[in-house]
Amino acid sequence: MKVLHAHPGTGIFVRQTAFAYYEHNMLEKFCTTFIAHKEYFLSNFLKKIAPSLEKDIEKKAISEIPFEKIKTYPYRELIRLFASRYASTETTDKVWEWAENSYDRWVAGQIKKSNIEIFHGYEHCSLAALKAANSKQIMCVYEQPSVYYKSFDKIIDKLFKEENEFKKQYNNLFSSDLSKERNQRREEELHLASTIICNSTFTKNSFPAIYQQKAQVIPLAFPKPKQQSDSRENIDKVIFAISGNISYLKGAHHVLRVWKKLDKIFSNVELRIIGTYLLDDKEKQELPPSVKFYDRLAHQEYMNFIKEVSIFVSFTYSDGFGMVISEAMANGIPVIATPNCMALDFIEHNENGWIVPVGDQEALLQQMKWCVENKHLIENTSRKALETAEKWQWEDYRNKVAETIKHQYLLYEETKNRK
Repeated sequence: MKVLHAHPGTGIFVRQTAFAYYEHNMLEKFCTTFIAHKEYFLSNFLKKIAPSLEKDIEKKAISEIPFEKIKTYPYRELIRLFASRYASTETTDKVWEWAENSYDRWVAGQIKKSNIEIFHGYEHCSLAALKAANSKQIMCVYEQPSVYYKSFDKIIDKLFKEENEFKKQYNNLFSSDLSKERNQRREEELHLASTIICNSTFTKNSFPAIYQQKAQVIPLAFPKPKQQSDSRENIDKVIFAISGNISYLKGAHHVLRVWKKLDKIFSNVELRIIGTYLLDDKEKQELPPSVKFYDRLAHQEYMNFIKEVSIFVSFTYSDGFGMVISEAMANGIPVIATPNCMALDFIEHNENGWIVPVGDQEALLQQMKWCVENKHLIENTSRKALETAEKWQWEDYRNKVAETIKHQYLLYEETKNRK
């Protein structure tokens, strides 16, 4: 069976899925927009004429599969990248929509002239491709990295009621006509999918029953585990950290409010905040000196930085997976997380981390307090977090992708032949 795998980006989960199909002799083509590759004239040319863009271009690097297995559709993506750097948010949003729809139609054209059995596309960028595949009775695999949009809308409505500043910032974005059009597009895509891939049980549970029946959970993998060089049995100071977008949607405002209480109880604690601050500035008022802010770091720099952290906190309202959690656990850093991410798949409460209810500040305070009072137990929890990471690596993920899709294809063919 041959698979056409398509995504406009080259994030690690996209590359690993393409690699899974290649390893199992299933990949016909990987269709994307722009890549960095030693055999790709465009990336080489751009790096030569614009050396300042080399770091940005290298973020699109793909080395897992041979160049001849990749087809690109680059120019509108380059305009989108240019717009994201120099244009307004509204203009960038429109350019993004234009580029993505055009890419989708291009993929549909590739399907029409191909001889494949399976198409694998992704949320929001696959409607034309799914229609093309359905018209040829090709099995359609649809990957949904984020939660179902109606469940997400409920989360947003709840946050709007709780946090007026968040509503002022994002009300226009989430209630715009373009947002409604995008959700309608997602609904049509889900309807056309033969199999839906989710990266967490939380994502699968966000669907209505009609889509849950088609859904398969394949969690993303952990980075290579790295044993801590220093023991944590006798640490003097407990260092907590949050990272990524420091936003209302990630529950960062709750962490800051809780910290003001925790800091009054303990003197041997520190909170490190790494990333882009998107909360109202009033959240910073009256924060104690034990809170340290850091700009977003390059990936390797970030991985080195968090080694000093004792406990990672992810108080998110919604993450389809939550790679900041898997990165922390792979570094032996136990995590306090909500159930609204991959925690239900990997974190066992009080064993390799802790799960607290989303939005519950008192529960978060009590859990953080417990961690400080029982800091001698962090070493054991850290070891178990590391063991969890060791058991689910990218090789495991790739094997699971191939195994699942092969099985679903057999079921699809059986159903088709019965009609």
